[in-house]
Amino acid sequence: MRQVRVVVSVPADTPADADVYLAGSMASVGNWTPDGAKLTRQADGSYAADIDLEVGQVFAFKFTRGTWETVERRADDSDRENRTTTIGTAMTRIDANVERWAAGPPARARTVVGTLRLHTIESAALKASRTIRVWLPPGYDADSNGRYAVLYMHDGQNCFDRATSAFGNEWEIDETLAKLIDARAAPPLIVVGIDHGGAARIDEYTFVADPRRGGGAGERHAAFLLGEVMPLVEKTYRVRTGRAHTLLGGSSLGGLSSLEIARRHGDVFGGVMAVSPSLWWADESLTAAVESDPKAFAGTRVWLDTGTREEPGNAGQQHVVRTRRLDAALTARGIAHRLVVAEGAEHSEPAWAKRFPDALTYLLGSE
Repeated sequence: MRQVRVVVSVPADTPADADVYLAGSMASVGNWTPDGAKLTRQADGSYAADIDLEVGQVFAFKFTRGTWETVERRADDSDRENRTTTIGTAMTRIDANVERWAAGPPARARTVVGTLRLHTIESAALKASRTIRVWLPPGYDADSNGRYAVLYMHDGQNCFDRATSAFGNEWEIDETLAKLIDARAAPPLIVVGIDHGGAARIDEYTFVADPRRGGGAGERHAAFLLGEVMPLVEKTYRVRTGRAHTLLGGSSLGGLSSLEIARRHGDVFGGVMAVSPSLWWADESLTAAVESDPKAFAGTRVWLDTGTREEPGNAGQQHVVRTRRLDAALTARGIAHRLVVAEGAEHSEPAWAKRFPDALTYLLGSE
């Protein structure tokens, strides 16, 4: 047996006094009884418990609120297939994210434009299951010879579909690209949205531990992206490989993670899109690293932006100050980049959606 900590983030509409349970295929969780193992609510709103699981066995499981009538479902209210993972001798944690509960509020309507294909990766690097969402450009299936550049985006739940987004808003990447490609304002390209790990998001999107907030497991996420996501995409889809055709982006902590990965793996990414990045993390450790790293972003174009209303009052202006400090560090290193300070823009998907076309155009080198 192996004691594994199971951590699950839950939908925002989950009552604060709700009970959450782990149901699954092992005796320690009741052999598929809906209230097999009770999880405890944590300070951050997630639920967790330490569970004894059988090493070497495939563990199938779902989360419930105590009955099968309240089992977890997909964000569009469709059935969620069983989660599965193999319990290894070194496994210490399983992270998951519940998109919605059965019998919850009405599902948000899907807003996907074009072709969006979903894949589930049982990640060895993360020791958890992750979804990736692959958006294909118009005409992809009709042109069997065409090959395409790829943009990898963090927080994939929020990229294409209001039904899966955290706050009911999305980047509208699919709508925007469909229009840009049709107008020949951007070449056809593939976009891969990589879902975050819910309660594990802070750990996975930060490379340096913050003394007040923890984190610092970014190398595992980078290994997942480079060693598992990209090989799957390159094997399954007709992509143009090489750094000139490979871009990476994200917002908030996803923007910070994008910068860190591109800085550390400059031979992989030709451009990085850092939208409202959380540069405050660990006392601006990213900016300090750029200032001391002569190889940072060598040959990589950087889009860097922030809004003036990322937070209320003076706190919003501090985002601008930090972003300008990174801009100065990039300038001192001679790194090709563009800084945009968006007047009145907030820290939200609608604000990021407005800046996405210019960011993409810059990274593609078409201006």
